This record gives sequence, structure tokens and C-alpha cells, in this order.
Amino acid sequence: MSAAIWQQVDEQLRPLAGWLGTYALHSTIALGLAWLSARWWLRRSLAMQEALLRQALWLPIVSASLQFVYVGNPWSEWFTAVPLTVEQMTMELATPPKIVSASTSAVTPDGAATAVPWALLAVVVAGALAIAGMVWMWRTWRRLHRLLATRRPETDPRVLGAAAEMATGLGLRHSPQISRAEGLATPIAFGFVRPEICLPARVASLDGAALRAMLGHELAHLRRGDPGWMWFGAWVHALFPWQMMLWIVRRQWARTVELSCDAEAAHHTSPTAVARCLVEVAGWLRPQPVAALGMAARPSALRERVEAALGATRPPRAGRTAIGAAAVFSLAALTMAAPGFGERPQLALTREDFAGAWFDTANGADRLQPFVAMVDQDYAEVVREASELKRALAAVPAARSAPLLARLQRRLTSLEQLRARLMARMRRLSVRPSRSSVTRRTQ
Repeated sequence: MSAAIWQQVDEQLRPLAGWLGTYALHSTIALGLAWLSARWWLRRSLAMQEALLRQALWLPIVSASLQFVYVGNPWSEWFTAVPLTVEQMTMELATPPKIVSASTSAVTPDGAATAVPWALLAVVVAGALAIAGMVWMWRTWRRLHRLLATRRPETDPRVLGAAAEMATGLGLRHSPQISRAEGLATPIAFGFVRPEICLPARVASLDGAALRAMLGHELAHLRRGDPGWMWFGAWVHALFPWQMMLWIVRRQWARTVELSCDAEAAHHTSPTAVARCLVEVAGWLRPQPVAALGMAARPSALRERVEAALGATRPPRAGRTAIGAAAVFSLAALTMAAPGFGERPQLALTREDFAGAWFDTANGADRLQPFVAMVDQDYAEVVREASELKRALAAVPAARSAPLLARLQRRLTSLEQLRARLMARMRRLSVRPSRSSVTRRTQ
């Protein structure tokens, strides 16, 4: 492949690379602040810790998309390039190419890629890591599916009665399906449309209080929607495995989720029953293939969980208003103030520019005419610049000229699209009856 083709591919992939860079910046800010805030709330409120850590998983995706598509980079003067004139482009092309060492930047002053196509490299690396993460998730799901394939519906009246009692105490309308699997060492709660709790074979050895504590813990997971959120977090981590903060935040989040469910089970049974259940189930554990789920199969921080269960009080729920306000504020701050790699449009026409011209056929087209003339002027200027630049590039290698020509072509294409939209609007205005004429006819 020639250098010019590589440069063209790099230009095509720059929007995707820009979004990845924006997400990398936003996710680092959001995950880092959420982790620090959760550490500050460590002994204060599990509910607030959960809310902050959970929001940090999805907020960067939304803020990066909004900023990249609609808002643009608020730090554009530092992260984007100032458009060059034809004289500056010609002067740059006339200057002999500089040798870029490993210690210097890989981006030239005009934002064009040098010998190393950074956009192509970033997209390829991120794509390869995302594919590896999806393969890992698929293998995890397959192992879980094989493990649960041997489960059978629960028939023990003692277990079913305890499940119905705990479901009623937790405020669930219906008791979920209860099953049992021989190869399972710890209980697992899963399912969205048809929630289910799969119990290990040794569950029959638990006494009544410990059995209710186990079922209360898993029912709390289902009532809070933890299975869905945990899978969502796992998929985000699989798609962006290069974001190391995701591993730290997910681990802290899993800890708060388990402690919250332990406290909920202790409230509906007793703290000693939950602690005794934790100690007994810990003796059943062996390496499980579903450890990646991070909900039931990982015997982490047993001592912390037992001590927290013995001193547990029912965790207060964080108010929905407070959580919603925190999410809106964080999303607005990330979108409007956090740095990114999105470029603002070269020509911005707002809806206010077309106000008053929609219903008025007498002067609607006339009001749009200045904008059409402005676009035509810019279009002619870009065509002139492109022709002059092509003449100046006769003796310049294609590897250096391709990025500049690509920038001109992008601007030319955007102006053509804008002019086509304006002309279509003018054609509609020419046949649309004015508001005043409609009012006169109705009177």
C-alpha cells in the first residue's frame, strides 16, 4: 500500500479515533472522581457509593457522544488545529520535511498525521482489544451456560417456603424461580424477564436462619437489578479493556453491592444468621468458571463482609432526586467542560438564523438568500484554493499533500451539503402559504 492510501484511510478513521480519545479522557475523569468519592464515602453511605460508581460506567459514553456529535471540544484551541490559508499551506509544502524523532510529537502543526497514521493505529489497537474482550465475554457466558445447564427446579418445600417468605418480606410481588445445580458452589441470581436463583447442592445442609439469609441476599440482588447492571459493567469493560480504571471501579462497585445485599438480608433475618451463612458458604468455594461475574463466585473480603454483617443496619436508600441530580450535573460537566477531540463545525448556522422565514412566503426566500450567497462565496473560495493548491503540489510527494487535500475536500463536501439543504428550504418556502395569507382566508 502506498503512503497516500494509508493517509486516506487514516483520514477516514479520524472521527472514530477522535471519539475514542474523547471517551478515554471523559472516562478517566469520571472513573477517577467516582473512585475517590467512593473512598471518601467508605464509612458513610453504601447507597451513595453505589450510585457514584454505577454512573461512572455509563456517563462517559453518553458525554463523549454528545460532545463529539453536537457540542464540540470546549478546549478546541488546545486540541484542534486552526485552518490554514492557501499561502500558509503553500509555504509549508515548500518547506523541506522535518525529521521527527521519537521524542517529538507525532502530529504536525496543522493536525495532519505524519509518517505514523495515529488514527489508524488507535482504531486498530482499540478494535483488536475490543474483539478480544468480546471473545472473553462470550467464553464466560458459555461457561456459565454449561454450568447452569445441569440445574433442576427446586422441589424442597423448606427451601421454597423460605424463598416465598423472604420475597414477601423484601416487597417482591412474586417469588422468583428457584433451581439447584450440582456443580455450583455458591448461589447465583440472574435473569431479566424471568428472574431466577440457582442454589448449590449443599444448600440443604443450612439451617433455617442461614437459608433465609442466603435467599434474602440473592433476592436483594434481583430487586435492585444487580444482574443486569453487572453484565452491563462487564460488557463496558470488555469493549474498553485498555481503560484500567474500569477494573478498579468495578471491583469497588462489586464490594459495595455485596455489602448492601448483606445488610438487606441481615435486616430481614439477623446479623448472626448472615455472618454464619457467609462463613459456611466460604467453605464450599472452589475455583469457579463464573468468577468473572463478580457477584457470587468470588470469595473476596470474607472478613470484611462478616464484620459488616455483624454490625449491619439497614442501608438507607439514596434518594432518586439526589441521584438524578448528580447524574445530570456530571453529564453536563463532562459534556460542556471536559476536554475532547471533537472539532467544532467550520460554518455554524443556528435555527435562529431561519426564524421568521418558515411561514412567510413574501420574504422567506429573501431572508435565506444571504446565507445561500455566503455559502456560495465560501464554496467558490474553497474551489479556488483547491485548484491553486493542486498546481502547487505538482512537485510535492503525495504523502505530504494528501492530508491537506483531504481537509479541503471535507470542507468542500460540507459546504455542498449545506447549500443543498438551503436550496431545498427555499423551494419549500416558495410553495408554502404565508401565515398572514392563511389568517386572512380563515377570517
